[in-house]
Amino acid sequence: MDLGLKGKVAIVTGGSMGLGYAAASELLREGCSVTICARNSERLENARASIQEKTGGQVHAVRADMSVFEDIATVVEQTVERFGTVHILVNNAGGSITKDFLDVRREDWGEIFQTILLGASEACRLVIPYMQKQQWGRIINVGSVSSKQPRQRRVLANAAKSALMSFTKTLAREFVQDGILVNAAVPGRFATHWPERIERMAREQGRTEEDVYAEVTRDITMGRLGEPEEFSAIVAFLASERASFISGAAFPIDGGELSAI
Repeated sequence: MDLGLKGKVAIVTGGSMGLGYAAASELLREGCSVTICARNSERLENARASIQEKTGGQVHAVRADMSVFEDIATVVEQTVERFGTVHILVNNAGGSITKDFLDVRREDWGEIFQTILLGASEACRLVIPYMQKQQWGRIINVGSVSSKQPRQRRVLANAAKSALMSFTKTLAREFVQDGILVNAAVPGRFATHWPERIERMAREQGRTEEDVYAEVTRDITMGRLGEPEEFSAIVAFLASERASFISGAAFPIDGGELSAI
């Protein structure tokens, strides 16, 4: 299937590892030129080189902290300088702080909202004028199943990702007449950081990795972790011409974990 992405320009935040790395690789395979950004310079350059080797596409890397507005501006400016415009934005940067509510500091709220919500908002603010000018754009905000089905000890990420979903719906309605479609990809548990987490949990709890894996995947109907390519395929579709009648939607990619209709 031709997704109509050849010649398009994309920015993928948090693109040096995990789901962001997978999304950037998929967009490059579909013919996009891609800028990736992340905070860790060494990891970012390794990711750029790896993606370049795997896809043969045009990939640019910019060290940036998505909680710093000046860094976000640099990402957009360098992308336009190198590739001419921006067609696609994948807001993937973020994080999660695991704490009981009474252990959460006031500063924790600002930290996680600054990256997940305000960073995404600033990136949108900077790229939308380019999308309006060309009357074509795709924004994909990466959420989490915890925005729909809150997880224990994740009050910060639960709240921030829920706000990101509301932001997605609001932007979708405001800019659809400009040819800009805004959607959310909502991942569950993937074989990115989870294998390391399972290994650590097994070691700390004196259990087998198989036992911990079974516990972690118990609520996933398919009974397994997702593969990054299963996530990136949905991102590429939402970025494509084939998704021309979809805006304001949130797509769970979770192996059936969500119990809500």
